[in-house]
Amino acid sequence: MKYLSRSTMTIAALLSLFILAGCEKQGPAERAGEAIDDTAREARDQMEDARDELQERRQDAQECIETEFNEC
Repeated sequence: MKYLSRSTMTIAALLSLFILAGCEKQGPAERAGEAIDDTAREARDQMEDARDELQERRQDAQECIETEFNEC
């Protein structure tokens, strides 16, 4: 019975090592997925920058309109 337990533990340990070793390598699909993630992050950042710029321009235009309206 002890022989079976030791061999089972040895096999489980070896399988764990093989599984962990296989996780370290990135395949082409994983690299492509990371590239897509990076591109999406960059696009999100650019959209946020554009949104902020538009908000600033809108506020500037609103202030300009209010200033001219009050002068009339």
